Amino acid sequence: MTEAFNEWTQVSRPVRGGLRTEERKRMSQSSEIVRVFGARVNPAVMVVEADTDTPHSLTQTLKARGFRVALAQSVREAEEMLHDLRDLHLPVDGLLADYRLSDGFGCRILRRFQDEFPNLPAAVMVDGEDVSIELWARSRNILLLRKPLALPALSPWLEQLPVPA
Repeated sequence: MTEAFNEWTQVSRPVRGGLRTEERKRMSQSSEIVRVFGARVNPAVMVVEADTDTPHSLTQTLKARGFRVALAQSVREAEEMLHDLRDLHLPVDGLLADYRLSDGFGCRILRRFQDEFPNLPAAVMVDGEDVSIELWARSRNILLLRKPLALPALSPWLEQLPVPA
């Protein structure tokens, strides 16, 4: 039964209108298995990062710790992915987003994520220091992480996530 969930270790970029048809079908089937059989799946996190190097190493680290990872590289992709995952009743247990993305600021997706999932952990990655971003993150209870991202810096965020099976 858990083999069906091994497929969702990485969701490829959405295509116009959301996930590709075959991904939507596969994820829907996995969601149905969870609903009917109550299967336990590893926690899923969404990483939103425009830089091509950071997501790969971060994804590998998270996968090695037992997490399923959905990647998006822009605000638009992340919004479409959140919408699709919610429609498919697939849980997202946490969000890690870069502040600067190709089509806007990560605070937009972080704000939407917190509006939809107010009790789930969220973190924002920033380059350098910016007091306004720090104040914004603190006011929304969002963990602020500085780039380059080091594994020990992720610990407070990881500790808030469900424990992988």
